[in-house]
Amino acid sequence: MSTVNGFRGFNIPEIQEAVQWICENLPPDKESVLIHGDLLGQNILWTLEGGLFVIDWEYAFIGDTAYELAIVTRGAKEPFRVSNGLGRLIDSYLSSGGQEISKKEVHVYELLLCLGWYEQSLDRSKGGQGPDYYLDFLRSLLKRVANK
Repeated sequence: MSTVNGFRGFNIPEIQEAVQWICENLPPDKESVLIHGDLLGQNILWTLEGGLFVIDWEYAFIGDTAYELAIVTRGAKEPFRVSNGLGRLIDSYLSSGGQEISKKEVHVYELLLCLGWYEQSLDRSKGGQGPDYYLDFLRSLLKRVANK
């Protein structure tokens, strides 16, 4: 994942606003834990007996759980297509014994993910969405996080 310092040189207002918001809302230091790094639906398997398995650990590392939740929500306006999806995800995480975490902490990583997607989109040889798509996404995400 990219760090905020790598984006200071971009002379784009949305990127500079994101960098400033991130710097003003950095998560507190806390104990690092095992992070899957790609915790999306295709990597979670249910057995017919109701067992749950998480597969594909190639991106695993020790880090901040707020990053893991940002991977799950991916900056969506309504994660899981439900009202207060992020709040419900955090509540579920906390009720299962997870360490204290806030929406702002997740938003920091959502913004960093979006900045990284923007940077990757500059290389058009890889296909996918173009830079304008990610700038629009960043604008929308900034509006939502700035109003909280």
